[in-house]
Amino acid sequence: MNHFLPFVNQKRLFASLLVGEAGKAREQKHLQRSLLEAAVLQLGLAMKFYCAEIASTYQCKNAVYASDGKTLAEILASVDKHPAEMQEIVALESERNSWLWSLQSCCRSLNSAPQPVVVKKNPANDLIASVSVQEQGWSQLDPEQINTWIQHFSEMIERHRSAMMEY
Repeated sequence: MNHFLPFVNQKRLFASLLVGEAGKAREQKHLQRSLLEAAVLQLGLAMKFYCAEIASTYQCKNAVYASDGKTLAEILASVDKHPAEMQEIVALESERNSWLWSLQSCCRSLNSAPQPVVVKKNPANDLIASVSVQEQGWSQLDPEQINTWIQHFSEMIERHRSAMMEY
């Protein structure tokens, strides 16, 4: 058995559990937001481990370094392999309207420091300029959206795993 497979399944399970708890916390906005962000990050880790799983299945020595479609493609190309699983991931990552592009965009946003917005000081009251933090593009996470990402991810890996078993 591929040793990355349990990590993929675990992170996918954790993401599902977190989204379920977030659905129950609708009245507690901060709790719900933290659960949804945690779910996104768990799903992002699941995707990272899944790329390593594919590389390992195709017996690549550096499988652990396959963290996204691009690095997966590079690692597989080094052993002259170009499987459909990798091609689908690369295509989904580059398609701006795909679930995987959205998931990865959200993960990048959550892993980036917010950009400060400097408000000029008011000369009338001679106060120090204030700085506010502007939310990145994923400030309104939605449990249904994340569940959709989990569903698409689950369908993809189940389809891929059955095809890779034949390999």
